[in-house]
Amino acid sequence: ELVTILAGEGITAAEEEYFEDFLKIESGNAVGSNAFAEGRFYIQDPPHAIPALLLQPVKNDRLLDLCCAPGGKSTYVQELTGNGAKLLLNDISQKKRVLIKHNFKRLGLKFDKLVFQEAQKFQVFEDFDKILIDAPCTGSGNFRQHPESRWNKSEEMLKDLTKLQLAILKRASVFVKKDGYIVYSTCSIFKEENMDIVNAFLEIDEDFIIDPPDIPSLSPFKNPDGSYSVIPGVHGHEGAFAVRLKRIK
Repeated sequence: ELVTILAGEGITAAEEEYFEDFLKIESGNAVGSNAFAEGRFYIQDPPHAIPALLLQPVKNDRLLDLCCAPGGKSTYVQELTGNGAKLLLNDISQKKRVLIKHNFKRLGLKFDKLVFQEAQKFQVFEDFDKILIDAPCTGSGNFRQHPESRWNKSEEMLKDLTKLQLAILKRASVFVKKDGYIVYSTCSIFKEENMDIVNAFLEIDEDFIIDPPDIPSLSPFKNPDGSYSVIPGVHGHEGAFAVRLKRIK
């Protein structure tokens, strides 16, 4: 239906391999279309949907998006649940609150609450079925799209980010229920920000295990350790990483 609607506005779109909820815009100005203004779709590189898919959200899930801005992953969660998840959104930047609210409103989706706390110091008096961490990172998976950003990175920055990433993961673990899940994700291709963080966390918290869901469409991105990686030069998309952790006790 959306392909037909876009074609009526002079925009060509086609199905996206491996991601059934996505279309690839082949020509035309999708962002400037009436269909976009009407909230018929969201612009996002397909690999960034993997964390939401790994969560396998269902209606009435109590779900925390700990680093939510600009809201792309959370809005996809609501699309997957028929707008039925109970969402608590958090981000460190109050400046992004207008953008987050605008994205949800344009798409006709809802969230329960939006707060602004440092993720590594997050505090709330409840726990959650599922937690999404889209951790701050170097963005090394986006170098193809933003080549200038590679000159703004340093080893010192990487060290600071990895400390923050581990701190955020440890903090999130406090708020997830037994048999609940945390999905940790980045848009980085550096192992220091990805599996190194996960392994460091698992060494200090034996309550969690890596627990990949069975999603056949994502098998091209699945690693032997149960994590998922998208490599730009291999898969033709922006880089991304995600892993699902289950609390077992």
